[in-house]
Parts: sequence; C-alpha cells; structure tokens
Amino acid sequence: MQTVGLIHTLEQCLNRMQTVGLIHTLEQCLNRMQTVGLIHSLEQCLNRMQTVGLIHTLEQCLNRMQTVGLIHTLEQCLNRMQTVGLIHTLEQCLNRMQTVGLIHTLEQCLNRMQTVGLIHTLEWCLWMIHPAVPFSYISVQPKPFHRASVQSDGDLILA
Repeated sequence: MQTVGLIHTLEQCLNRMQTVGLIHTLEQCLNRMQTVGLIHSLEQCLNRMQTVGLIHTLEQCLNRMQTVGLIHTLEQCLNRMQTVGLIHTLEQCLNRMQTVGLIHTLEQCLNRMQTVGLIHTLEWCLWMIHPAVPFSYISVQPKPFHRASVQSDGDLILA
C-alpha cells in the first residue's frame, strides 16, 4: 500500500470523498489515516455524520454520503478493491490489506480482524487501540473478546 498524505481523522478522510474529489478505494481512504498517534475521536467523527442515534459501523457512515458522493454504499467502495467475486463485508475487504508490526492505526487494527477475532463495530476496534475509550454509549455491550497486546519486540499476541 502507498501512503498518500496525512489526514488525521476519519472525518477529514471521508470529507475528501465529497468535497475535494473521489477516493476510489477504501484502501486509499484508510491509507490517508496513517498518523503518528492514535485515533481518539472516531466516535465523534461518526456522530457528526448522522442525525439521530449512534452510527455503529463505517457502512452506516458511508451510506450517509449517498447524496453528495459517487460511492453510494460501502459495498460499492469494497467492490472496487477486488478482482473477482463480491466482497460482502468490511472484514473481507480489510483482510486484503494485511500488515505487520505494531497496531498504531485504525487501518492496522482492522487489518488484523482475522487474527484476533471478528470485530463487529469500529468502536470495538478503536477500543483495541485505546482501551480507555468508554463503552457507556453503546447500547449492547460487546461479546467477550480476546484483547490483543503488543510485545516489546512488536509481535501481536492474544491476552
């Protein structure tokens, strides 16, 4: 994958899809999120793109953009990233972008879903990066899940 610039929040990344130009793949969009720090405001970014209730998934977030962008659904975005067949889930899509090393970014966290188990929401993925994020705003608590930790040598292990 190639990193193209530094967009520090998901909101900035998604905004580029509707105000500056089309980002043709989710991979390209997520690559722009590689920063030197953690993503602390993902929930706030997602909430800004909705009218009522909680947006639990990126799919819901992207679907909010259907009136102002060319990628109307996450499925359309994911389908641009594959050669044959259909990519039905975000997990399938992001598993195509496997990385190694520490989990410093949302992209890397999502890429490792197959390794550490199924992550049903981006909030849960964010918690994997930054456990201090509260879950009080989630109506249904996540199912028991193996926490991932990083050894000093950079290897991902399961707690």
